[in-house]
Amino acid sequence: MARKRRSFSGEYKERIARMVVDDGLTVPAVCQDQDLGETAVRRWVDQLKAERAGQPGEGQPLTAEQQRIR
Repeated sequence: MARKRRSFSGEYKERIARMVVDDGLTVPAVCQDQDLGETAVRRWVDQLKAERAGQPGEGQPLTAEQQRIR
């Protein structure tokens, strides 16, 4: 049976991405712990890195600063 599509808040996505970027956890470990797909988490990590570099990133902004700018 197919899994129902889930949606997550920007704050949740940012928290998950920070676990990889700031805390040094691996994407597979975070995905297994949080029951998430690797593709989504990698996208969130890339977006967080882009936003921290001052770029807009793709999709909805994660950080409060990028949300304010948009």
